[in-house]
Amino acid sequence: MSHCAKSEKIFSIIEKIFLFLFALSVVSTFVFWWTGLSERNALDPETDHKFAEILNKNFRQGDLVFTENDWDLDFLKYLDEGILPVFLDLKNATEQSILAIKNSDERVFLLLKSEKSREKYLKKLNLKLLETFKAGQGEVILAETLAKTVKKALVFSRDIGKAKHVSFSDGEKTKECRKVSETKWQCSNESWNYVGSTTLSFNGGTRQAVWAHPVTGKTLEIVFNVPENSRKLYFESVFADSAYHSKNRAPVNVEILADGKTLIEYANPFTFRLTEKNVKLPENTKEITIKLTTADDRQRHFVFNGFITDEF
Repeated sequence: MSHCAKSEKIFSIIEKIFLFLFALSVVSTFVFWWTGLSERNALDPETDHKFAEILNKNFRQGDLVFTENDWDLDFLKYLDEGILPVFLDLKNATEQSILAIKNSDERVFLLLKSEKSREKYLKKLNLKLLETFKAGQGEVILAETLAKTVKKALVFSRDIGKAKHVSFSDGEKTKECRKVSETKWQCSNESWNYVGSTTLSFNGGTRQAVWAHPVTGKTLEIVFNVPENSRKLYFESVFADSAYHSKNRAPVNVEILADGKTLIEYANPFTFRLTEKNVKLPENTKEITIKLTTADDRQRHFVFNGFITDEF
C-alpha cells in the first residue's frame, strides 16, 4: 500500500472517530439538559401533597389559585372537588389581570416553588400577605388584593365552564360543543375549534380571556344564566396577536342578547385595539347570549372577556 493510500485510510478513520464523538456529545448534552430541566421544574411528592393538603383545608368557594410551576402538576390529582379554577400562568399574571377576574371578597392563593419568590410576586401583583404555609420545598401564600375590586357575579374567562350551553348553528342544524373541562368546550376535532379560558397576547399585553374562534357560515352561540340581582354587563373583545400573521381583514360580528332581546351589536374590526362595551341589564334578566359570526374564518383568533355585576 502506498504512503498516500495509508494516509487517506488514517484520515478516514480519524474522521469517523470525530464524527462519533461529536454525535455522542450532542446526545449527552441533550440528556444532561433534559434531566436538568426536569429536575428544576418538577415538584417533589411531598410538595405536591402539601399543596393539595393546604388548599383542601383553607380554600373558600370563589378563591383564586395561581401556581408558579406550569409543568408537573401532580398536586391537582389530590385536590377536593370544587377547588377550581387553578390558573397556570402566575409568571404572566399582572395586578390588572387578577382584578379582572376577582370578586371584592375573594382571596388569592399563590403556590410557589420556594419562598424566595414570595416578595417578588407580592410586589408585582400588589397583594397584601395574609398567611404563609410551608409546603415541602415550596410555599403557599394566602393574600388579598390592595386595589379595590368590583363584585363580579359572573366573569366570562373565569366562569366559561358554567355556561348553560355552547354551540354552532348554520340556521338549520345546531351542533352542541362538548364540555371537556371546567374551562373548555371542544366544538370539533380541530384543535383551534374550541371555546375556553386561555392566556395569550393581545392589546399590548398577555392576559386571560375566552378563546372563541368563529366559523364561516355558522353562528357561535354561548349562553349563560344570569345571577339574581345583576344590574350591569361589561364586555370587551379583540383579536389575539397571532391573528395578525394573516392577510384576512374580515371582522367578527358580535351580538349580545338578554332573554332574546339585543343589548349590544357591533362588528369587531381587525385591529389591535380592544373594543369595550357596557350596558345596564333589564330588570330580572335570566339569560345572556353571546353570538359570534364572521364572513371569513381564516385565522380569526378572537377573544373576549367581561363580567356581570350587581353594582353600577
